[in-house]
Amino acid sequence: MALSKIDIENMITGEVNVANGGTGLSSGTTNQFLKFTGSTTLASAADNAGGLTFISNSESSSAASDVIFDNVFTSSFNKYRVTGFMIPSGDNRSLRIRARTGGSSGSTNSSSIYNGIYRSRGVNNSGNGVTSDEQTYQGDSWNFAENSNLDSNSSYLGFDFTIYDPNTEIAGRMMISGFTVYHHNTDARQSIGYCGGRLDGDIDATGILFTYNADNIAKHSISVYGVADA
Repeated sequence: MALSKIDIENMITGEVNVANGGTGLSSGTTNQFLKFTGSTTLASAADNAGGLTFISNSESSSAASDVIFDNVFTSSFNKYRVTGFMIPSGDNRSLRIRARTGGSSGSTNSSSIYNGIYRSRGVNNSGNGVTSDEQTYQGDSWNFAENSNLDSNSSYLGFDFTIYDPNTEIAGRMMISGFTVYHHNTDARQSIGYCGGRLDGDIDATGILFTYNADNIAKHSISVYGVADA
């Protein structure tokens, strides 16, 4: 039996009602997902299906001193997830994270209000030579992967952080937790680290900054998501 040609150019767009074999679902928008409401038909499009709403992304292979996200923390969410990777342009580098205030024209808070703990374990390519490190600190940034000593020789730092209550203006309410993974090419070493911290200052954080303790970020890709409560 010959197959009929499908006229794609004249196919229906927008909403197809149930009487004509559709679901009654209107066209969605960018970054939305389809969801069900317990019935057998599609009910609506929602931008927080699965609990995550995409907010912003930064990706570049050009050197930069830092990566800044402004106006990403709002009253829409209490929790945010930040994932990505960074590669340094110099040697012996460690990750630094700072809060930003002021909305779309933000400024970085470099006061000594960042408290945290970082614990890591690593192993070399031969499966031996296990290393471990634990640090607690207070300073002008969250210092995660502090002793990773990343270098420009293809060392890779990946991370996945959750940020809690960034814009409450209550001291100690903004917190961060997550993990880092990195490959140190010169030492042929892989490590994973767990970290957590809080912000002692009563600031209304609307953004976040990523940088290294010196030199530039040679390459990066970082995304920010809002986390739905339900």
